[in-house]
Amino acid sequence: MFPCIERYCENRLVIREAVSLSLRCALKSVKQAFTAIAFGVRKNVKMYKDVDDNWQTPTLTEIFGNEKLAKTFVEHNEVKGLWLEMDKIFTGLAKETKDTLPELKSSQRVAYLYQTNEAEMLKVMMKFVGKSLVITKHDSIITSSPLLIKELRLLEHRIYNQLGFRIKLSQGVL
Repeated sequence: MFPCIERYCENRLVIREAVSLSLRCALKSVKQAFTAIAFGVRKNVKMYKDVDDNWQTPTLTEIFGNEKLAKTFVEHNEVKGLWLEMDKIFTGLAKETKDTLPELKSSQRVAYLYQTNEAEMLKVMMKFVGKSLVITKHDSIITSSPLLIKELRLLEHRIYNQLGFRIKLSQGVL
């Protein structure tokens, strides 16, 4: 249904690195830009004046440090399809939540869904790791010892069974 998103989720590290090399820019910037897409960033990369007549730098231009690089990112083949699919999802989510969250703008409704579901996933993760939990950090957990690959897959399965989200977990050393 969303092949570009699925491809990105399965290969995000490789795709980020490929885009970074193609654009000749920092991997950190590419990661931030892909994350921004997931949160509904606008494609605009040109400076604009706000309602108070102050110049504003669009998010992607700020991430990449200049308009040209931001535009190149937006036009990259790995980004285009993903962005189209994300737009479809955002439009659908905004439409479906209009009656249940009428006081919020469409982008706020989508952000609300992200945040509440992310919190639910963190609860499942915290319960799974139990006493080895040290602290939560944004959308992740920090544990006193790493999980086995088998445990990561089990946790992914548990999140799917309890919440209906098919996710791919990873871990690293801090």
